[in-house]
Amino acid sequence: MSVSDAKREKVQQVLARAKRGSKARRKKKAVLAKASRRVAIRRKAVVHEITANIVKRHSANVVVENLKLEAKTSSAKGTEETLVRM
Repeated sequence: MSVSDAKREKVQQVLARAKRGSKARRKKKAVLAKASRRVAIRRKAVVHEITANIVKRHSANVVVENLKLEAKTSSAKGTEETLVRM
């Protein structure tokens, strides 16, 4: 767990103890939103860094496949008629 995750958890605890509808709660909620945003940005940056590194090292082998997910999942779920009968 990173430092920002720990800070976010602490802010969540403080927010949970705040009285609902109070001005202090709104302020704490804004602080929590800011901390959550920082964590999200950091995670997104790490994912970008890792994927960019993979592309640099294996640029000749990276392939994107266009899968038809609807066709793959429809057979597993069954048809609408069988779902309605259940």
